[in-house]
Amino acid sequence: MSDFTWDLFISHAHEDKSEFVTPLAEALAADGLEVWYDDFELTLGDSLRRSIDRGLSESRYGLVVLSPSFLEKEWPQRELDGLASREMNGRKVILPVWHGVGHKEILQYSPTLADRRAISSSAGVAAITQAILAVFDIDGDRQESPKSMSGSIDVSFEYNHTQTEPDEHRYRLVTRIANNTDESIGTFRLVFTFPADAVFGVEGLNAAKPDVVERGVRISTFEFDSARTLYPTEEVTLTEVTGMSLQYRMTHDLFWQFSRTEPVVRWKLYLMNRMPLEGSVQFSALHRF
Repeated sequence: MSDFTWDLFISHAHEDKSEFVTPLAEALAADGLEVWYDDFELTLGDSLRRSIDRGLSESRYGLVVLSPSFLEKEWPQRELDGLASREMNGRKVILPVWHGVGHKEILQYSPTLADRRAISSSAGVAAITQAILAVFDIDGDRQESPKSMSGSIDVSFEYNHTQTEPDEHRYRLVTRIANNTDESIGTFRLVFTFPADAVFGVEGLNAAKPDVVERGVRISTFEFDSARTLYPTEEVTLTEVTGMSLQYRMTHDLFWQFSRTEPVVRWKLYLMNRMPLEGSVQFSALHRF
């Protein structure tokens, strides 16, 4: 068993998350590695600098995703400097992945990095995962796999019909999380999408990222962080125990717009030291108009 808290710290630029880094982080965690990845570890109110400093110092290796965005930013370079400082004793720490860059760009950025054996993101997530696992198998530094839970954690989205007018119906989103496992679950973060034009009131939620347009519908992404413990067999309704609230409406215009585009509410639940859970529900199931 290693003395480190995490097997792997992932240093990356934010622009590379959705396309490459998040799928890679999830694949590595699914194969039993303890991964420090900001989406897994950081919750609302955490000190970003202290959390990253701890991740850098308490991870056996640092996976560095070198991309055009990474090379342009100061913060990822500071993380790289922190990992490089740990190699002063001659032990390998940095595991480089080239994402959209080649030897020429890396040579211009850092000749010492260009001299290292790296793997390209074009090899695919599965091949990169196997290459990283091989490093742990060779060095004997792999952490014990996390204990699996028996049972399931279920997330459901429903609605309360709060007001009815001839041209407008109003609703409140009801979100439930049920811990049908034999373990208590601590800090969690729920991220979900929702048709932006329907929303008229939000409490206790943060905007996770800028709105996007999908099939002609503007979509907002909200996130909710909780330090509340979910005990075995417990079910909680977030709107009741946390004050989280999202209110939305349906009008004739919105009804016809959404009937054509059929928007989907997609959710992802991040749990401490666990793989994220995800699912979706048709927005048409969240109103009666």
